[in-house]
Amino acid sequence: MSHILLESLLVAAKFYTDNLISTGISAFDQLIEGGIAPQNVLLLTAESGAGKTSLCLNMANAIAKTKRRVVFISNELSAEQLATRLLSCRIAKNNNLIPGIPTCRIMNSQSWSQKEMELITEAARLDTSYCCLDFNLYVTRSKSFPDAIELLEWLDLIGQGKFDQYTPNELAPIVFVDGLHLISDPSCPDKNERIQKLLVGLKNFASKYNTSVVATLTADITYDSHSNKYINTTLESLDYAGDIAISLIDKERSRKTVPEYPVSNILRTLDLRVDRSHFSAAEQSVQLVFDSSTGAFWNIEPQSPHTPTNNPSNDAEVEEVQKISDHQPDCQPASDPTTELELSDDQVARIDTIHNAAYEFCKIMAEDENLFWSMDTIQQISEFAAELLTNQGSPVRFPAVVTEPDGKQYIEEIYSIES
Repeated sequence: MSHILLESLLVAAKFYTDNLISTGISAFDQLIEGGIAPQNVLLLTAESGAGKTSLCLNMANAIAKTKRRVVFISNELSAEQLATRLLSCRIAKNNNLIPGIPTCRIMNSQSWSQKEMELITEAARLDTSYCCLDFNLYVTRSKSFPDAIELLEWLDLIGQGKFDQYTPNELAPIVFVDGLHLISDPSCPDKNERIQKLLVGLKNFASKYNTSVVATLTADITYDSHSNKYINTTLESLDYAGDIAISLIDKERSRKTVPEYPVSNILRTLDLRVDRSHFSAAEQSVQLVFDSSTGAFWNIEPQSPHTPTNNPSNDAEVEEVQKISDHQPDCQPASDPTTELELSDDQVARIDTIHNAAYEFCKIMAEDENLFWSMDTIQQISEFAAELLTNQGSPVRFPAVVTEPDGKQYIEEIYSIES
């Protein structure tokens, strides 16, 4: 009997290790014992704007490169905005560019240099009908689903291979759900109860279809000076938080040492910490470098050679990150006309919010929920609204890189008619 039990355990262990999904970041993989486990739900929590969506896009891109299907569901960003962010991240990761081509620059095709055009063209295999990158990564908005029940029913169809954009195969796609806290459920007015019910539904989906789910949740993380620890009060209020719960911590923000990120703070060092896990010891953590202009995450230290085979990192990448991790780019007005200034992550997020609002306005005006996203139209409407409000005496925060006739640049936070 013990021999049969041992054989069963060995078979289960082999299945587990053979089906681990690499995050594409070796330090992250080591933190969670080799990668994302099959039939598991990984909950990634962080404060608003800390980089949750960007880290998930890094993982989704790495997984899609292995030809595994990926579904990425977001509550805040349109499919086109997600695809643009993903392109910026992909260009940086594929070409070891630090910094790479900022998201805001990719959206402005008229300013591309020849080299940028080549990099973007190489990275962009985009089917505009479905927003499928390489036909392995599908991005959509959870606003397409009225509530949690509709979302879980749609995922069930995904698991059954009944989704039009996919050819059914033996493996169900890896699913990312970005922004659990924003998904409604009329039957659960209590926020914590609603989130836990969603996590249980995602766990059932992962188990039923032998796949994995990564979900994100905005959390309150505060610094406790007495214990010298960063406390995730949101996670502490949840009885169930998936199979593994991770906190992405920006210590500067959590300590409230700076009211807002300075423009120059494009590269940031963030902590990734295990708070709960069925596999890893709690409180273990690693540090990653986050390039907020492209959304790319990088290892900060060399890792051991025991990393999953689909991890793209290498020693050259690590050395490059180490060189720059202690030296933030200076974003004062550039004296060299060839130096391009870049907006901070917060400023890019502000522009995304404006463009998203303009797109929603266009859909209402056209009475068309599936209205094609035209970046030129969205930008024109956004600038017209900013100019109109400015003329009426209302300042509008619309960050932009301004180039003077002599080639010098500066970042303008508040919209002005002259810009």
